Amino acid sequence: MSLREKIGQMTQLDVSMLLNQDDLARGIVSLNLSALEYGVKQYGVGSYLNSPFAGGPIGSQSGFTPQQWISFITELKQRAVEYSNSSLPIIYGLDSVHGANYVYGAVIFPHNIAAAATFNPPLVANATGKIAARDTRLSGISWQFAPVLGIGVNPLWSRFYETFGEDPYVATQFGTQIVSKIEGTLLDSQTQCASCCKHFLGYPDPKSGKDRTDAWIGQRQMLQYFLPSFEASLPLSSSTMINSGSINEIPVHSSKEYLTGYLRRRVGFGGVAVTDYQDIEKLVFDYHLVETYKEAALIAIDAGIDMSMVPLDYTFPEDVYQLVQEGLLSESRIDESVTRILQMKENLGLFGSNYLPDPNNVLLNSIGSESDINLALEIAEESITLLKNDNTILPLSTNLNKVVITGPAANSRGVLSGGWSIHWQGAEDDEFIGGSTILDGISAYLNGTIFYSEGVSFTDVIDIESVVKESRDADVVILCLGEAPEAEVEGNINDLTLSAPQIELYSSLSELNVPIILILVEARPRVLGPASNSDAIVMAYLPGPNGGKAIAKILFGDVNPSGKLPFTYPATTNDVGVSYYHMYSAVTSPLYPFGHGLSYSQFSYSSLVVPEIWNITNNQYLTVSVDVSNTNGIPGEEVVLMYISDLYCTVSPEVKRLRKFERVYLPNNLPKTLSWNLSIDDISFINRALQPAIESGTFMISVGDQSKTFELVM
Repeated sequence: MSLREKIGQMTQLDVSMLLNQDDLARGIVSLNLSALEYGVKQYGVGSYLNSPFAGGPIGSQSGFTPQQWISFITELKQRAVEYSNSSLPIIYGLDSVHGANYVYGAVIFPHNIAAAATFNPPLVANATGKIAARDTRLSGISWQFAPVLGIGVNPLWSRFYETFGEDPYVATQFGTQIVSKIEGTLLDSQTQCASCCKHFLGYPDPKSGKDRTDAWIGQRQMLQYFLPSFEASLPLSSSTMINSGSINEIPVHSSKEYLTGYLRRRVGFGGVAVTDYQDIEKLVFDYHLVETYKEAALIAIDAGIDMSMVPLDYTFPEDVYQLVQEGLLSESRIDESVTRILQMKENLGLFGSNYLPDPNNVLLNSIGSESDINLALEIAEESITLLKNDNTILPLSTNLNKVVITGPAANSRGVLSGGWSIHWQGAEDDEFIGGSTILDGISAYLNGTIFYSEGVSFTDVIDIESVVKESRDADVVILCLGEAPEAEVEGNINDLTLSAPQIELYSSLSELNVPIILILVEARPRVLGPASNSDAIVMAYLPGPNGGKAIAKILFGDVNPSGKLPFTYPATTNDVGVSYYHMYSAVTSPLYPFGHGLSYSQFSYSSLVVPEIWNITNNQYLTVSVDVSNTNGIPGEEVVLMYISDLYCTVSPEVKRLRKFERVYLPNNLPKTLSWNLSIDDISFINRALQPAIESGTFMISVGDQSKTFELVM
């Protein structure tokens, strides 16, 4: 390989650079073969990414179907090898983050924040891991930019919904199982993808709450909370994508401490480290770290970057070539990155028969199948969280005389699906294939009169007066609030409170003597203000285009709610970012705590068994057990959460940390005994020397309303 070809392997460009602009003007997507030939022949470009439809519909088309993707990718890959001086294969990447969301017709699953509320990693991993990888790879794309492993600790952040919530253990359990399902046991196949754990490291906690901005995170906090999900998942993964923000005023793409010290040495990761979108260039125009893109490329590669998602010009390969020619960057350093990239391509079978997709693969018939739809529905049903149910107003009767359904989230599959759905910023309702809005779902249950009016949009008052008028004689008002689809910087907000028009709609309805059931369709926990006084509150998160049916099944009792909050729900805008594992000295009053979630069943906990002493010299594990019972006879599932508290420690300890969880079905009054073996990892912490440590002393186990202490002896 020539030097230029090596650098080309480190270069990733957006597909928009390959599209025929004349055809685009006519609403047609086609390859500009001259542009492809220039990039491959002149620069040896080895990777492309993205959907041509990421920015929105083109003509009358919302996206490529699997067969259209196959045709597009096949032509791109065949031509690329033909044009290449060394016949090296192209690797194509796509953000399949909640299903193959850029493959038109593939099932879109609930977003991660909803998935986390199931506390059911195996179920979710089959969806956003196995099925998403299958649908993506069958369509010709072998690199899946998922999963997101950062912990959602700042609810202001626009990408909060892409996380599995605030708890490191929960993120680790989902992350490892999803990565395993994406990659499977044999990457060299037509159904598996290279995964990409993102975004390394500390991305979800920007101080301002704005995307791609600075976080203030101490080293101990980084190691104790932000690193574990990556540390567990990266050994299973082919690649990682880097944090677009900065930490303590150091852009992560420039940090040798994080990209070499943490990623390569501490974690031992040997896969590909790829930048996020344009993030080397942003070291110049966003972070003012250096004056030129050439200097930025040198800093990023020296820090540990393997591949630059450039993605809209050829500055990176040109600059890196000059850096080597000038002796500022060694070719041996280039070889390190190229070796990792080529190894990933080899593992995927891109040098062999699996380079091109198979248009006749019988598994293509499974994309968008009924079984996939049912899985998406099952995840939504398990995730939906009943936050409040005053006077047991839920479940509703199907024989109500009149129901008013209102709010900007009531009649939109786009709102239910959020960002990264068909397009980057989400899609309009009429672009979805199948699914059901909340209005659709409820209408299927009721025999009486239904009045629907949006009342307000997310930003403007439309017609509150007619909603109030129709609500005066209604049995119940179902108020569907939340936020519009968004992704990344475009989702930045200055206020976590629900928008003023939505609060006005609630306030007007609250003056009537009519029960209000609030359905929240949210990418992050918006502060509810007076709307928290609703008679019932149902948190739907972003359940996907099938979410309306799932919500209705919860409302009318066909499904017993079992979701639990995977984050702390703030009551006020000045009490955000305080995770449940705060220090004892913290002062916080959330609206709903982490792990909160009601059921139509009533569960009780008893018989917590904890040995009084754990001598770790003699016993590697401590066995803990508890009985859980269903006391009202309504069959239901309970998510059992087991916490450990270190009562005294040389580093001020958290009030508690989740260490085990289990979802259990309880059909009757008979108790079920759950048992766990705790290891040293469950009681360790990062000490003042920034090393994992354990200390003797008193610990407390708590499960439900049960708690007991034990003494750790070393």
